[in-house]
Amino acid sequence: MMVLEKFSGSWRAKRDAVLLAGILVFGFLFRVYGIAFPLYHWDEKIAFDNVMYASAHHLALLIYEHGSFLQYLILLLWDIRLLLSGVAPNTRNLISLFYSNMTPFLVLARLISVFASTGTLYFTYLLGKQAYSKKVGLFASFFLAFNFLHSAHSHYARGHILSTFFAVLALYFSLYIFYEGDRKYYLLTGMSIALSTASQYSGILLLAVLLAAHFLRWRHSPARKSVSAFFLDRSFLLALNVAALTFFLVTPYALLDFTYFSGEMKWFLTQTLTDVHVATQGQSILSFYLTEHLKNGAGIGIEVLAFLGIGYAFFKHRYADILLLIFPSLLFLSLSKGENFARYALPLLPFFMLFAARLLVELSEKFSVPWRDGVLLLISLWLVFPSLQNIMRFDYWITQPDTRAETVTWFEENVPGGTTVVSEGMDVLAPNLPLDSAFLDEILARTQTNSFSQTYLLALRENAPETGGYRFKRVFVLNEEHQGGKIYPIKSAEYYQEQGIEYLITVSWMRRSPEDAFPADFKASLDELYQVVKVFEPTIPFRWDPYAWRIDYDALSHVRLGESLIGGPRITIYRLR
Repeated sequence: MMVLEKFSGSWRAKRDAVLLAGILVFGFLFRVYGIAFPLYHWDEKIAFDNVMYASAHHLALLIYEHGSFLQYLILLLWDIRLLLSGVAPNTRNLISLFYSNMTPFLVLARLISVFASTGTLYFTYLLGKQAYSKKVGLFASFFLAFNFLHSAHSHYARGHILSTFFAVLALYFSLYIFYEGDRKYYLLTGMSIALSTASQYSGILLLAVLLAAHFLRWRHSPARKSVSAFFLDRSFLLALNVAALTFFLVTPYALLDFTYFSGEMKWFLTQTLTDVHVATQGQSILSFYLTEHLKNGAGIGIEVLAFLGIGYAFFKHRYADILLLIFPSLLFLSLSKGENFARYALPLLPFFMLFAARLLVELSEKFSVPWRDGVLLLISLWLVFPSLQNIMRFDYWITQPDTRAETVTWFEENVPGGTTVVSEGMDVLAPNLPLDSAFLDEILARTQTNSFSQTYLLALRENAPETGGYRFKRVFVLNEEHQGGKIYPIKSAEYYQEQGIEYLITVSWMRRSPEDAFPADFKASLDELYQVVKVFEPTIPFRWDPYAWRIDYDALSHVRLGESLIGGPRITIYRLR
């Protein structure tokens, strides 16, 4: 009998190990597939410019709004790549090689997110196993592996996925604070909180978890002392100190240039708390997260199960429940105002998947039938199927040709070099036309010597074609001029005619809502002074930029695997009459 039990336990352990390995492998493959797509995410462009600036300024960053840890990791990987290529890792070489062939640099940067995302699957399993059971951990990891929102955002070099990884680590170690109270877990929790915060500032909410874990440990200690002893506990103070030290090690200019850093933080908080960037269609922001981002990003079944699981956790309120509820509750409430991009909800997902898995597993255990695990697996597959479909469609879609690339090809074949062109869209939303070498020489002549701008422009000049480039400028939208942080309306296309601009380009993704349409007077002047010479239409029109702004899930549902598609926005080219 003991032999049979031992054999059965051994078989279950091997089965669980195989299942976990399968979850991690498929999760990794879905996240790594297609990451060589061109530079289409505007926050990636900001991050990469920041990396190049840091290379030239002893790790000082141009902006601190997105956290700094990921950008320093990218700089480290890129410098290693230069060294392995036999090239000195200086700023000039970095920028020059980046613009001569972006793909290896994009892949290296995005691999950080891919591995952090896959690591999150593993630690979500460990967290579920530690808090509830091995089965809960497996199902939570399974739900997260096939979560569209988590998978899609793992394709980008942005800080939210990295922050989510360290948030799960912080919860994992905080449970050990309660269970064992060992000082090393205090230190590991503090480090994880700091790295999560340095990747995305919402990670600072994890300090509440550290405080709660320490309180629960203190409350249940047989040697419980005074309240002052609670706050002056050596392990707790060390955790706070390690958190602060780790944060400043990976964000050094928060101390070295505190005035600039604090100004950036003030602006960031103002934006976060006041600006609604994605139209909520008359809903509150939290309601919009529930009905748009979470419903479509995870699947309605998983979303409902997760919130029922949260209610169940509140009802049970075991100590593990309390610790696991604190961070997602605070983060979800913090989403109620201001910026409402889907990516801000990413740190919620591992915990939502845990609560969904815990409820499903504990409900199933009320039925003692031989085929229980098989039914549980079928239900889980049914729950993740909508999200899995979206993952496969999205992964396929980002590998398809794009209207922006078609626009570049058309210009090179039909428009002579040296032509003046203005495109709306700024950076990644505009087609990336090659720059005219003489145009770059003119700009360099006006640029301060030995400045970062000069280094940047010299690297671009090295990669500019001697013939065939364009006097090309990007703007946000054609009917606005942005100067010194202020926006000035452009009332007529005469503004461009008087400058001798021969071609104008419009990008449909800049029309995020009816309110973003050109004013009637500007549109009339555009049609009068310029004529449409070419329109590039995507096979499946997405209403918004799906990389950075918002996924059009209805459009995504029309993607068919194996079909030849053209992605991107609708691009219209106007020529001066």
